[in-house]
Amino acid sequence: MKKFSLFLLLCLFLVHCSSTEPTTEEVKLPVPEIKETYLYYIGDRGQGFDIYRWNSATRKEEQVTDGLGWEWQPIPVPEKNYLIYNSTDTVGNFQRRAMRPDGTPLDIDLPPIDDFIPNPQGEKLVWQKKDEVDAQLWVASMENLSDSMPITEMKGYNGRPKWSPDGNQILFIGDQSGSNELYLYDLPSAKTRRITDNELREKYTSWTKDGKSIVTTMAEEEMPNDIYRIDLATLEVTQLTKTSINESEISMDPQGCYVSYHAQLDGRDDIFLLELETKDVLQITSKGYHGETVWMEAKE
Repeated sequence: MKKFSLFLLLCLFLVHCSSTEPTTEEVKLPVPEIKETYLYYIGDRGQGFDIYRWNSATRKEEQVTDGLGWEWQPIPVPEKNYLIYNSTDTVGNFQRRAMRPDGTPLDIDLPPIDDFIPNPQGEKLVWQKKDEVDAQLWVASMENLSDSMPITEMKGYNGRPKWSPDGNQILFIGDQSGSNELYLYDLPSAKTRRITDNELREKYTSWTKDGKSIVTTMAEEEMPNDIYRIDLATLEVTQLTKTSINESEISMDPQGCYVSYHAQLDGRDDIFLLELETKDVLQITSKGYHGETVWMEAKE
């Protein structure tokens, strides 16, 4: 009986050892998903300005418009998966056009206003009305301009509107205090909130995807722009750049990795990316004038 018990224990020991032997089979780990995000900008490499896009995953550029005239000011409408932009033909006739993210023309009726900015949902628009003294901002639905209403009543300049990602707020610049300041208009409550109060010149702005903060350029008079981030809950300001380069036309990457901007370096106007985590700067264009950066997540 003892011999049988010892034999049984030996068998169990051998089974245990064989089950814990390391395998030589290759273990394949999951490949992390790389989400494609496109950066759009204009360049004058051809007869006039054309629109280009840069893929953040592949880091490759492609030209998406090639008209005989000029194309500029791309504006994403991400919820509808298209962009609108300005164009002129060879004799200067102006038209607002629409395209898919890859540049395929899109035949849709656009409101007959030259400088309107659609919200991300493609349902509302904001535009600027000027007279001899003031510049005010108005809002309407994309399909019916008869419901237009002013959202600013402050004297002086009110402009450069930027929609929040949820389409419920509009960030804009007003100069009634004597210098450019940032204001935030809330559509549901019809109330305006002042965001900045300083002696600096705010000019270019962009929202973070979560709508909890913004990035903006600020500068003293006659000094180059630097980029700052503002928390909208606390109004805490964080400076992101401090250089002699004039960072302009900024845009926040939807994934929160980069702030893109247009700057002049060595006599050339190019597009740069500030990587927020490392503070590294990547130049992505060369040869010619480039500007007007905007981001859009890929849905193709």
